[in-house]
Amino acid sequence: TIQQGESLKNVSRLAKAPALESLRYVGAQPKGLDKLGRLEALVLYSELEASAVVALLGKLPKLRRLGLNTRGIAAELRAFEQLEALELELGGEEAADLVETIRALPSLKELQVAGFDSPAETSRGNPGAQIFERLEVLQLEKYEAVADLFPSFETVPNLRRLVFNRAGKGPKVLPSGLASCAQLHEAMLGPCELAPGALDGLEALQKLERLELARSSLGKLPDGFAALGQLRALSLADNPLDTLPDWIGQLPLEELDLSGCPLKALPSSLTGLKQLKRLRLGAAELDAGQVLPLVAELPALRELSLHGMRNAGVPEVLGTLSSLDRLELHQCDFEGAGLGPLRMSLPTTLVVERRGWF
Repeated sequence: TIQQGESLKNVSRLAKAPALESLRYVGAQPKGLDKLGRLEALVLYSELEASAVVALLGKLPKLRRLGLNTRGIAAELRAFEQLEALELELGGEEAADLVETIRALPSLKELQVAGFDSPAETSRGNPGAQIFERLEVLQLEKYEAVADLFPSFETVPNLRRLVFNRAGKGPKVLPSGLASCAQLHEAMLGPCELAPGALDGLEALQKLERLELARSSLGKLPDGFAALGQLRALSLADNPLDTLPDWIGQLPLEELDLSGCPLKALPSSLTGLKQLKRLRLGAAELDAGQVLPLVAELPALRELSLHGMRNAGVPEVLGTLSSLDRLELHQCDFEGAGLGPLRMSLPTTLVVERRGWF
């Protein structure tokens, strides 16, 4: 990784590194990239024009994975049929070009698209479901032309990993048909809005291991989640959840994020999470006297993060969590009580106090 290209504009000397297969370059206008013919993966964030990038790619015959921030290049990539993974930044008006590029790349299995705020030409992109069937990884960030690409997740049934609207502006409503992606292992879906029934049938996703639904206006957990027998990580942060179902303790979770949810209490079944290693909790309404004794019964817990908790003094039960490797206290109000005694009670635990969110 070369993060500041000014320090190494001419990368041709890297040709002497015989095992170099992957390069990420962020800088102005690099020189010598055409000498790195062994590269199999290249992420290039630079000021190169599309024509220069195309000329460069013609000299990298082993390239399989490509990431670019070059505008107007989607159509030019159709000649590079060996590409298996593609990461692009596009404007909405380029949706049709992207569709045709996907159609022309028979080996493409991973697609990551970050967009700009330009309006999509929704009348042009009508790709047909068949060209997306081979995609296994799909990441859409700030991309407003989703309707041009596919109206439903039913068009991408072989997805293993899905990232939808992770940052900034972009599609607000999650497309339907997520339950049809039976091969899905990871789904990171927030922030977004959930249309009625958007999460129906998710019990069919028996390979799902990670699910993130932060800031998705989720007011209640669908009962179908109880059947997700492979789920290891669940993020529900910043949702208007005020209760959790009893079946939460039946999941094989190793990570659970409930920060920013207005929960006052947790179900006693939480103690059934015997494999839970990381837990994030937080809301001013949270009853420390009810919640923390349950947390103390989690035998595998190694990291605990508490956000916005208010209590008359540092809860004594925190001092009994000797198995923790890390304890984070974010904007917790213990009415002026210091953390010195807590740190003495947990000599092998890193206790981190944060007054702000960052």
